[in-house]
Amino acid sequence: MAFLSKAALTCACAALALCAGAPAGAQTAAPHVLPDGAVPPNLAAARTHMLEAPENMLTFHSMDQLFQTRPVPRAGPIAALPRVDQALPDAVIGTTRMSEDQWEDRTFTNALLVMRDGKIVHESYRNNTDAGTHYISFSMAKSITSILVGIAVNQGRSSRSTSRSPTMFPNSRVRAMTG
Repeated sequence: MAFLSKAALTCACAALALCAGAPAGAQTAAPHVLPDGAVPPNLAAARTHMLEAPENMLTFHSMDQLFQTRPVPRAGPIAALPRVDQALPDAVIGTTRMSEDQWEDRTFTNALLVMRDGKIVHESYRNNTDAGTHYISFSMAKSITSILVGIAVNQGRSSRSTSRSPTMFPNSRVRAMTG
């Protein structure tokens, strides 16, 4: 199988990122999946290189175009977080001092949110992203889940911190943790 050049792959990822999304709550398939479910070579190549820079600055916020996804609706209203906007200090990487723009370019950062004492102190977006862009969460989801489990234990919604997922979330269809 021939692989795309990095430039062609970047263009393919950008094209995928611009594809229209499906209605909320609907399961979506990547836009170029064939009727028989096969994955075309260009999409397979994009998936192969999705973790590599600089492609990842597009693929990390376009996973719904690369893979089948299912949105999970929120349970209630969104609570606004207080803000105390501040400029970030320069970073020192090795022996090089860099501004926020310089190190965000160097690290292919798309979005950065800094919170302190329950307040947003800095929020910035790059590479055609904004506050409404959905990103892949990787291990961040485990951190958020552990925080939510801790809150549930603290509020007495779970009798112990070793409860399995179905016990803590009885209405959940996810049963991956019941093995």
